[in-house]
Amino acid sequence: MEEFDIDTLIGDEGNTYALVVLAAKRARQIKDGSPPLVETNSRNPLTIALQEIAEGKVRIAPRDNQDKQGDTTDTAAEAEAATEQQPAQAEDEDAL
Repeated sequence: MEEFDIDTLIGDEGNTYALVVLAAKRARQIKDGSPPLVETNSRNPLTIALQEIAEGKVRIAPRDNQDKQGDTTDTAAEAEAATEQQPAQAEDEDAL
């Protein structure tokens, strides 16, 4: 069985969660028929995915700060709209 150094896999970003998600998604792609990006003797999709990450063939895509802020704003606006609608629905039910 091949062993991987976690610090090498995480890289400069240092985000273990992102590494796990990346490895799982890439392993799923390999399992579904995507060809491996590295030469390996392993048949295990997760091992192949981790090897690809270790060799730098697969990387975590950086996100823009604007995307994060936009997502937060949209979520806050949606939550606020949902909160405003709930009391109105309760008043309608009491009228029945």
